[in-house]
Amino acid sequence: MSEQQALLYEQVGKVVKLTINRPEKRNAMNHAVMQGLHDAFDRIAEDDSVSVVVIGGAGEKAFTAGFDLKEAAGNNITDVMERRKDTRGENALWLKMWNLHKPILTMIHGYTIGGGITIAMLSDMVFAASEGLKLGNPEVSLGYISSFPLSPYKLHFNKARELCLLGDFCDAQDLKEAGLVNRIFPYEKLEEETMKIAQRIAKTPLFSLSMMKQEMNKVYEQMGFFNTVDYAAEMFNLCRQHMNMATTFSQDINEKGLRHTIETKYDYVSQEH
Repeated sequence: MSEQQALLYEQVGKVVKLTINRPEKRNAMNHAVMQGLHDAFDRIAEDDSVSVVVIGGAGEKAFTAGFDLKEAAGNNITDVMERRKDTRGENALWLKMWNLHKPILTMIHGYTIGGGITIAMLSDMVFAASEGLKLGNPEVSLGYISSFPLSPYKLHFNKARELCLLGDFCDAQDLKEAGLVNRIFPYEKLEEETMKIAQRIAKTPLFSLSMMKQEMNKVYEQMGFFNTVDYAAEMFNLCRQHMNMATTFSQDINEKGLRHTIETKYDYVSQEH
């Protein structure tokens, strides 16, 4: 892990708060963040003193601006089997979150992109800052698709496709109306109010919380959730391989820098400023 701890772990009573801690990079999710989340969820799953998880992002600019594109460009995978292995590693975290039999509450604010959307979609409840939230997938203009599609399960038909096809940013009220966001709070009250709700949930016996999550998850699994994940992962792999062959995106980042590449060639928000 870097000099600055990429993921902060704090337990308050029966609630663990996880904070993505790269505010200078809009909390872009690099290897250290992903490994931190893996380790945190392993720890939480085995710790009976923890009943609820709250996830947030440090700083005012972003929950997370998605995966760290600069780091990804330095690991430009062209081999099919290596691509599949890399995607399995990424999806292993999302499945770990899905299979956690404890409620996950996520606080979103500022830029919430890519993997940040996946975290929100995997959460049992989502709370949003009333001002400044920009949740969207502008990376669709780069040729990215989701490797773990949850929007069809969480949003109605047209809204799910709007999010995937246009990549436009949605604000808090729009997401509340769409059913993704449970409640909206002023940014300065977001953590306080979310923690209050988390502490209320934590009063329920852990056994009951665990049974509830397994029961609710089974509904989606019976609807083909795991088959969808497997299929989507392969579509993601094909898309990434095509991207490597048809574009110079990774090469441009390595040679000219992330900010220059995004600002000059792609309609995408920079993670660097």
